[in-house]
Amino acid sequence: MNIIEETLINNLEKFNLIGKKLIIGFSGGGDSTSLIIALNELRKKNSKLNFEAFHVNYGIRKESNKDQKFVENICKKMSINLTTKNLKDQKLMIDSDSEENLRNIRYEMISSHIIDTKSYCLITAHNLNDHVETFLMKLTRGAGLKGMEGLKYFSTIDKFNGLKIFRPFIEIKKKDLLDYCISKNINPVNDTSNYDNKYSRNRIRNNVIPELEKLNPDFLNTINRVTYVAKEINSYQNKLIEDKYQKINLIENKYEISFDRL
Repeated sequence: MNIIEETLINNLEKFNLIGKKLIIGFSGGGDSTSLIIALNELRKKNSKLNFEAFHVNYGIRKESNKDQKFVENICKKMSINLTTKNLKDQKLMIDSDSEENLRNIRYEMISSHIIDTKSYCLITAHNLNDHVETFLMKLTRGAGLKGMEGLKYFSTIDKFNGLKIFRPFIEIKKKDLLDYCISKNINPVNDTSNYDNKYSRNRIRNNVIPELEKLNPDFLNTINRVTYVAKEINSYQNKLIEDKYQKINLIENKYEISFDRL
């Protein structure tokens, strides 16, 4: 079994997602295409895998319709149910093409779809590169240990109806995902907006990380280890706080809350 497929099935089993209905965010890029391919390969061996694809066409780039057609062809070829949302068809106006605004639009539509279809969660192809980019972005904004955790394998966003998001490829490099697609004779679409350095994430991706990799070729894995340490420290501190809280004797009345000093 390929390392991509092995990583995916191990994480699906670890988070008890086999047999649950999953929605796959499928943009047509190398990351999400590798996820769709790997899931399709695993489904041939495990009929309990239950997933559908979801694609958002923002209509911002001239290639948007071409990307949608690629996604449709892949899903048709692999017999994967696909839901597409075109912002023009949805009559949704984009106030800003910022990464945050587009993500909010996407999550809003996906969360509604998950509720309507009684699905369990969204699966995305966020990878090690995304993980490190997130770490660096938060670090430059003054994040503490919590922010230094980077991306999480599993998270819930209350803002979008408690949307659950699972990211099985956090420790896999973007290049390895692209190579996996090529090995399956599939050339994913190339999102030209990834090269537009007006976005802060793109500046980190295209300028900062390549320079740091010149100093340390294993920079991505090095940062991944740092995020792991941050998670361990946060987990330990949270446990200490919880233990202390359980020992506090809270006394509440109409006018005050008091507790015994430990």
